[in-house]
Amino acid sequence: MFKKLVFIFLFLLSINVFSNTKREVVFKHWKISWNESSCVIINEKKGEKKLLYQNKNTKHLKEKLGYWERVDYRMLSIVGPFISYELNYYHEGGAHPSYGKLYKTYNLLTGREARLTDIYSASYILRQLKRDRVIKRALRGRRPRSLEYLFDMVDGGCDMYISDDLLSAFAIHHIIRGKVAIRIGLPHGCEAKRGNFTQLGIYFPIPRKYRKVFYQAKKKKLLMKNFIR
Repeated sequence: MFKKLVFIFLFLLSINVFSNTKREVVFKHWKISWNESSCVIINEKKGEKKLLYQNKNTKHLKEKLGYWERVDYRMLSIVGPFISYELNYYHEGGAHPSYGKLYKTYNLLTGREARLTDIYSASYILRQLKRDRVIKRALRGRRPRSLEYLFDMVDGGCDMYISDDLLSAFAIHHIIRGKVAIRIGLPHGCEAKRGNFTQLGIYFPIPRKYRKVFYQAKKKKLLMKNFIR
């Protein structure tokens, strides 16, 4: 019995150690280093370090995370300069707990939040979004002629919050037959549906400018399908 308990303890310990093992990948002069709780970006050319994200829990501390008490992250995809990750937040204040999920994407080349328009033209993104059944239903027959008008017209109700924020809420899921499957995350639209999360799945062509790094990410298993099983 004792040996069995020791074996179980060591097995669970090995899982924990493995899950917190640091991984690294290099893009040009940037080194991205991450594990289950944090991600650090090092600009080896300038000798600068940036903490992209880190799990935090301030429930029993005086210093809070603004409205949120706990924030947990996990990596979604790393494709060339585009680092996509998931943010889960929780707060116990008020009449009821508040919680939800967000997708975020960072662009190493600009040093700020990435947007789908960094990769594809606004007109092409508009066309693909209008073809998506979720967006089509939220448009309720309206036919916007630009992304700006689409976000003015679309209404996700309480189920989902649809705005131009979605242009930065994406991850690269997989690549197949010359096309890229992109996942876009939409959080809940009101507190009555807190925790609700809608994921759009849209196919785009592999961009010529980033063709090499897209296939490198596939080979190195840095796509969303590799991180989220």
